[in-house]
Amino acid sequence: MAYIFANYSYNQNDLDLNRLYANAWDVGFFDDANLTYYGVSYRDIYSVDWYLNGDYASIFGGDRITVDQQLNVTGGTISGYLELFWNGAEYLVSGGMQDMAISAKALFGAAATSSRVDDHALLEQALWGDDEFELSGGDDIAFGYGGNDWMFGFAGHDVLSGGTGDDVLVGGSGNDTINGGPGQDTAAFSGTAGSYTLTLNVAAHPVIADRRAGGDGVDSIIDVEFLSFEREEGLFALSQFNATPQLLGKEFESFIELYIAYFNRAPDAVGLNFWGTAFASGTTFPEIAKLFMDQEETRAIYPNTSSNVDFATSVYHNVLGRVPDQSGLDFWVAVLDSGEQGRDQFILSVLGGVQEGSLDRQYLDNKVDVGAYYAVHKGMSDVGDAAAVMALFDGSQSSIDRAVAAIDADYADAHNPTSGEFLMPIIGVLDNPFA
Repeated sequence: MAYIFANYSYNQNDLDLNRLYANAWDVGFFDDANLTYYGVSYRDIYSVDWYLNGDYASIFGGDRITVDQQLNVTGGTISGYLELFWNGAEYLVSGGMQDMAISAKALFGAAATSSRVDDHALLEQALWGDDEFELSGGDDIAFGYGGNDWMFGFAGHDVLSGGTGDDVLVGGSGNDTINGGPGQDTAAFSGTAGSYTLTLNVAAHPVIADRRAGGDGVDSIIDVEFLSFEREEGLFALSQFNATPQLLGKEFESFIELYIAYFNRAPDAVGLNFWGTAFASGTTFPEIAKLFMDQEETRAIYPNTSSNVDFATSVYHNVLGRVPDQSGLDFWVAVLDSGEQGRDQFILSVLGGVQEGSLDRQYLDNKVDVGAYYAVHKGMSDVGDAAAVMALFDGSQSSIDRAVAAIDADYADAHNPTSGEFLMPIIGVLDNPFA
């Protein structure tokens, strides 16, 4: 496992071994020196002093390094590297690498050419394992290539790319780009989940913002499967929630209608994104409606002892804001009693039967707008608040205004950086009618 560290801004794209070769003014070779740098002992040392807009020193440590009479490297293995720069008073270590294994001859052969392709090929070879990066407090760019890597960006605006493998990437403070690459990757954050807003966007990668002053900043998340928060048990499986921006607006509204029909509340953002991602991944809407029946919340509202009359009456009230006409109620109760349709199918039938242009449609559309404002546009997930705001709605404009005001008040509390909630809004799927 290689260990890479940087005390000053690090950009892996800038790797250019020819800088040393072309600008060297002194080289040294210390055979069997057995010197220790940064806690690691090296049998042999090869050093290069070079000048490029300032004085630098590069120290290569390894084993069985051999040189010819002109001090050209002919063999051995490089296992450590330090780069230093002169600040006018002393040499300071800018960064280095330990615990790798690179052919010394191949490395210095690459340094002798102006092409950087072979430089990067050697580095990729060295980092094709389980590596650790501890980067600087500046703006860093680093690539992990293969293996299960740990990457720490600390301060600055960093670009961390894990590459192949199951990586853990910690951007730290600053506005970072975190790219997990192939594998099961985790982006880790320093605060509890309630301090963060995860924004999903039709036109961009997910963005997670730490609402705390001086916290983790605003990070773009690419190909990351899990999020890790301080003092949270387990990981947040982002890959189970982040496909909802793929849905059409009508599909999204259908999910909100499902929450209204079953629970008479606004959706919770986390749950809405879970079911939306399941739908985007191939689970059908009827299958999801059936799965809604097997939820603790559903069983609490509609226990096994509840009659089909009570169930049908509740669904009509939730969806249409009224009691069913007697003939319609008798028909549906008979269908439910016979087992011809299950309760989940009944709910889909009621939703599908709402006629465009009708007062029922206007009522349900307004209710969907309230639900979308809570879960989609504000990204909130408190189920109690979701039920309370929907309870304010009775179909009138004044009730819509009361519900919107309640959502705004809930959002002010939820947005608090230290005592708030994990927020998960979605941009670009539905227009905000209350903007």
